[in-house]
Amino acid sequence: GGIAAAAAAAGAAGADVAAAAPLEGAGELLLAAAAVRCSRLSLPPPRRLVRPTALLLRTALDAVYASPRTDLEALEVFTAIYADLPRRADAEAAAVEEDGEGGGALAVASGEDSLSDLLDRVDDLGSHLRAQRILASWRLQVPMAAFRETGDSAAGLSAERAHTILRRIARGVGRRPHGSGGDAGAWQEARDDMLSLVRLPPPPPPPP
Repeated sequence: GGIAAAAAAAGAAGADVAAAAPLEGAGELLLAAAAVRCSRLSLPPPRRLVRPTALLLRTALDAVYASPRTDLEALEVFTAIYADLPRRADAEAAAVEEDGEGGGALAVASGEDSLSDLLDRVDDLGSHLRAQRILASWRLQVPMAAFRETGDSAAGLSAERAHTILRRIARGVGRRPHGSGGDAGAWQEARDDMLSLVRLPPPPPPPP
């Protein structure tokens, strides 16, 4: 889907794919991670695999949310993809340079999403990864697409799925051995995780 289209576009533009070669055959998700890694804004523009910046953001987001994987290895790959994406100020500056006239790339990104919309979705991804790490601590990971089940980016999960997860966390604590002196701490941990999943505040801004 989006990954293949981005790779085709990059190839048509004559992008250098040599850096991604070691991951050949390792799966679409790893190839997407390699493509994002080879497209960081710290690289000179001619060496970036996926350009413009809007296409890079779309490619990364499509790869993460289209993946059905819920294992811990996949979570590490998702996190690496997110870490390699440019933050808002850097992405906007790069888009101005790519546009050449200082405005068009900011107003319209590839497809229907503006660059601002894509950057909002990258911010949401940061929150969703934090939620997935909480779920992983309870062995309750869900496909990343589940965090887009509602229009509420602060919560992400549908009410039905969220309630199911919260019940499973509570049952998990209830099944732990009692009398070890850690009961109160276990329930406090569960309560904190439940509140985090419900509230999911946006990630803090990067340091200046």
